Amino acid sequence: SEDGGDDVGTGADTTFVASGPVGTFGDTAGEARSLAAIVFANTAGGGQRVVLTFADHEGLPANTVGPGRVELLRDLGVVRVWLPKEVDAGAMTQTFWAADLASDAYLVRALDGGCFVDVHLRRAAEARLWESTVPAAVVLELRPGGEPMPDPAPRNRSVVLLAPRGGEASYPLEIGGYARTFEANVVLRLVQEGHAVRDTF
Repeated sequence: SEDGGDDVGTGADTTFVASGPVGTFGDTAGEARSLAAIVFANTAGGGQRVVLTFADHEGLPANTVGPGRVELLRDLGVVRVWLPKEVDAGAMTQTFWAADLASDAYLVRALDGGCFVDVHLRRAAEARLWESTVPAAVVLELRPGGEPMPDPAPRNRSVVLLAPRGGEASYPLEIGGYARTFEANVVLRLVQEGHAVRDTF
């Protein structure tokens, strides 16, 4: 195709988005109860495809998925997939790739109880969304493009820091990210001019 992507499935929105809402997916009621897998593949023109598959309440491949949405959060360097409210578990919590555009993905439970998947981008990219059926899958198509992304989010094996990122920060200082730590305890230390000025958790 002219945009360099592969042929896409039924219901595809063929418009690539550089920032903001990418699209919505799913039926009013779906069989999906858990995230079964996240896989990726390279596509024509230097792009990548990220595929999310789902399982029903018996652990079998789901044929339908409830409503969800996708947004490209360029200031954070992630594509966020908000999962249907019925999907509250997953076979994995994180996946790492040795790829050019997308580097890793995390299944996250938000503070309000909903779940989302963050696909972290290694460099500037645009995204589009489409669905496949029987079994159901949500497919993100990525291609190089758009304004520069921030440096990758600082992380270790148990904590990902989405904000603040590199550069100056001002008060009130908002800190965002996700973690999987012992007893859900995350230690925070604020260092100013080489001195710890605040320790909390």
